[in-house]
Formats: sequence, C-alpha cells, structure tokens
Amino acid sequence: MLLFNNYEIFMKNLRKNIIFIIVIFFTLSIKSQSLEPNNSIFEIFDFQFEYYSKLRTKLFKNLADNPKIRLVINESFSLESVFQIEKSENGYVAKVNTVNKSVYYTKDLDSVSLIEFNSKINSSDVELLSKVYQKIIANTHHRYTNMIGLDGGTYNFSVWDFGLKSGVVWSPNDSVHKSVIDVTKILIKDISSNRKNVSLSSKNRKTLLKVYQKLNEGKKIQDYNVMIKIKENLEANKQYYFSKTSEDKREKLEEILIDCERELLIEFAVSGYNKQRFIDIINYRKQLFEGIMDESFDSLVDEKFLSVLEDNFFIKLIKSLN
Repeated sequence: MLLFNNYEIFMKNLRKNIIFIIVIFFTLSIKSQSLEPNNSIFEIFDFQFEYYSKLRTKLFKNLADNPKIRLVINESFSLESVFQIEKSENGYVAKVNTVNKSVYYTKDLDSVSLIEFNSKINSSDVELLSKVYQKIIANTHHRYTNMIGLDGGTYNFSVWDFGLKSGVVWSPNDSVHKSVIDVTKILIKDISSNRKNVSLSSKNRKTLLKVYQKLNEGKKIQDYNVMIKIKENLEANKQYYFSKTSEDKREKLEEILIDCERELLIEFAVSGYNKQRFIDIINYRKQLFEGIMDESFDSLVDEKFLSVLEDNFFIKLIKSLN
C-alpha cells in the first residue's frame, strides 16, 4: 500500500513537472508584449493598397525616410496622422503631419490638405522613446489567434535599427502598448500646439521607464503556477466532456478547448498573467462551448452533464484563477 501511494505521488509530481516544462518552453518561444508584423504589398487587399498609397503620398510629405522613431495613427472617425522624430543639424526635431479631412473617406486626394507641425526635442527624451520603441518592435511576431475588429485604432510603430523596422497593433488594451501610445499622443498634442520645444514630463518619463522595465522582467513562479493549474484542469476534465458529446460535436469541442489553452499560453507568454484578460479569453470560449451544448442537448442523458451551463468546464477554469 505504501509503495502504491508513493507511486501515485511520484506520477502526480511527474505530470506537474512535465506541464511546468511545457509552459516554460512555450513562453520562452514567444517574445514579450508583441506587435504584429506589417503585411507587404503582396499580402494586402487591393482597396488597402490603394488607400495606403494615397495615405503615404499625402501624409509622408516632407518626412525623412530614416526617422529615429515613427508612429502612424489611424483611428476610426478621426483624421489620419503620423508622428516621427528625425535627426537635425542641431539635435532632433519632432514632426507631426495630419490632414484637414480623412484620406480614407475622400475620393479626390487633391482636396485633402496636409497640415505640418515641427518642434525641437531634447536628446535624452529621444533616446528613452527610441529605447522603448526598439524593445517593443524587436518582439514583433505573427498572431496565433484570430481577431476581428471593426471600429478602433491601428497604430504602426517604427524605429531605426540598422534599417527601419516596424510592427502594428490594433486597439491595444494591454498596459505596455496603451501607455506608449498615450505618452506619444501627449507629445503630438504639444507639437500640434505650435510649441517651439517639447519634452516628456517627469510623469511620462516614469511611465516609459516602467514600461521598459516591464518589457525586460521575467515571469514570476506564481504566474507559472496559474498556468499549471489551468493545464491540470484541462487534462482532468476534457475527456469527460468528450465522452458526453455526440461525435459530430466532439471535434468542435476539442478545437475550442485547444484554442482556449493555446490562447491562454500565448497571452501568458506575451503579457504575463493578467487575471481579467484570462477571464475574457475563457469567457469567449465558454460562449462557443455553450453554443455547442445547446445544439447537443437532445443526445444528453447524464444528469450531471445536463448542468454544464450552470457549472461548466470554463466556469471551473475561471474559478481556478481565484
């Protein structure tokens, strides 16, 4: 009996160690806080090619091709704009180009007027901004999950690092990208007020330094433990649900569970553990799961399984985060 108990403990610890190793290798393979690479002209739709060509022609006039940093802002129901910092004879100049009406909604490009603003900016602020932009862009990778959005904002980051490197993000809700965009927008507002000189406030410098520190910090052991709990929950429960689901629905259910696990791992890898973000991811998969269960109720005979909508697998996942 003692030998059997020891074997059970050994196998339980072995499974946990294997899960821990899987989580670590997965998170090491994905860089932190990542943008998505820009598509080339060969991947975009014709209407995008036409729009981006018009936008570049109008918006990038009098801008250097080798900026220190650049942020192109394209928000729904707002005018397009670009912010960039360039080297000048006497230091650095921060530029903002915008338009009097939207390029996207205007057929006649000649009727769109360019509005330009220039301000001097000190080298220490430029170096801090460049360091943060460079770190964010260095972590760019393709998305592993599908995301569809309508209204919102697209933000195209660029930095000069042995050539111009860039990445794009749509309507970010993470603290890193949102903070950097907010700080940059404050500079844009100051430059657009025709100030001769602009600078980062003490508060905004602290924000950028905090972002840079966050981009460089490692994961905490407690965060890995959360991922282990999620993985264990998945492994412990999914076979029961598979056994109670009709064969034609089982494949869809398995896909939902795999996607949920993968997205949680990716979120952990790119942003660390954020409880609310994890709950949002699980809730989205929960809705898909409940849709399948609604379609499958005729074939369900197990009373325990009939309560899945009240205390289903995904609700248990959320409870495991507490």
